[in-house]
Amino acid sequence: MINRNGFGKLFSQPVDGQIYAQPLCVPNVAIPGNGTHNVAFVATMHDSVYAFDADTSAGSNAPPLWHVSFIITRQTSPSEVHIVFSGPDGRDNIVQASSDLVTWINLGAGTPTGSGMYSYSEPITPAVPTRFYRIKP
Repeated sequence: MINRNGFGKLFSQPVDGQIYAQPLCVPNVAIPGNGTHNVAFVATMHDSVYAFDADTSAGSNAPPLWHVSFIITRQTSPSEVHIVFSGPDGRDNIVQASSDLVTWINLGAGTPTGSGMYSYSEPITPAVPTRFYRIKP
């Protein structure tokens, strides 16, 4: 993390994989249920995005402000897609789908499975040969 008085490492935070992209720092972000923070957003090679307080990692700012994993798995069943992901608690975490990455439709909310994990299942439709998924917290 950096500060305005100089460039240098202030602290580090653990994540689930390597970080190759530049962190995005955004000031005064309202985090539902957690107040307003200067936030550093970090993406990892394990398909996760973290939001950390950019000013300190002490006390209540030690854990991430939120963490989302975009891990998607397909069940062995040829008739169903099963999506497993992590997301912020207390949100609907809507699963969306698209066949062209331009137009997105809401499919429904993920079902909480515990420890911040959610799942969503959808039948495979032969009329839609390609389908992309994303999670909208």
